[in-house]
Amino acid sequence: MASEPLLKADPGKRPTKPFDGFVARPGGKVTDKPHLINAWSLAHASNLAYENEETVKKTCKEWGFKFVKCFGYAGHVGFDTECFVAANDEIVVVSFRGTEPTSWRDWVSDLNAMKSRTGPFNSHVHQGFLNCLIKNGTMDERSTCMKDEVVKEAKKLLGDRALYITGHSLGAALATLCTAFCLDTGHIAVEGLYTFGSPRVGTHRFAKVMMKKSGGKIYRFVNKEDIVARVPKILYHHVGNWWYLGGKDQRLTKNPGFCQLFRDWICIDWDWFPDCVADHSIENGYIVGLQKNIDARYGKPPAS
Repeated sequence: MASEPLLKADPGKRPTKPFDGFVARPGGKVTDKPHLINAWSLAHASNLAYENEETVKKTCKEWGFKFVKCFGYAGHVGFDTECFVAANDEIVVVSFRGTEPTSWRDWVSDLNAMKSRTGPFNSHVHQGFLNCLIKNGTMDERSTCMKDEVVKEAKKLLGDRALYITGHSLGAALATLCTAFCLDTGHIAVEGLYTFGSPRVGTHRFAKVMMKKSGGKIYRFVNKEDIVARVPKILYHHVGNWWYLGGKDQRLTKNPGFCQLFRDWICIDWDWFPDCVADHSIENGYIVGLQKNIDARYGKPPAS
């Protein structure tokens, strides 16, 4: 039987835009269930990270954020990785950009050839992902890396706010590592890590220690047969509680069983653009799926 997403602290009305009805701290006790509106909102934030800096700032303001800072976008010197940090009165959101649509297929094919290196918690993690966060983007040895700048900004804004970190695809891997650095060396509490279509990031030890340090507040969303969520196969393990958007209605299920996974697999349309590729889309896959769950919980919006 499918598990219901956590709705304990729901405001009781349908959200009209991302972060409308977002609950900064869904419950006093540590929970392994995500908040549906939070997940839907953070999926939108992950999608927004793909836009240009002007659009990011404009949209964040429309969502009610009072502070927005971008890193690595066009015109920024020093970083190849892009992310933004946004804050309102209750939360700080860090959202990492994923792989560009024109290059992610090549990136997937190269994943298994990547080496590992020691990362957070003194555990081995994917070298390519780690390099995106800790390698300086300039030749200046005094320059800081992306990880240092983002963690510093989040820590400065935090105060009594709750910190959420998110990302899609490569951005999900970077969000995972950023969260790990916050928990390991930054000594910053993270209220929730929400990832969408994340590849495996580190070894079994890395995943185990991170879950313990986070109090289990790591929510990994996989849409149907998303191929990126299944690589790399060797040595690496997923982090977090697995929430699966499966079937035609994409109803959220925690840790789906073999029968459901097999049913979705045999229904793949193996055309020139197979479902395992299409299912990776943040906008047409994850956001659409979470929207269906919103509609099922609150009812569909009235026709305009």
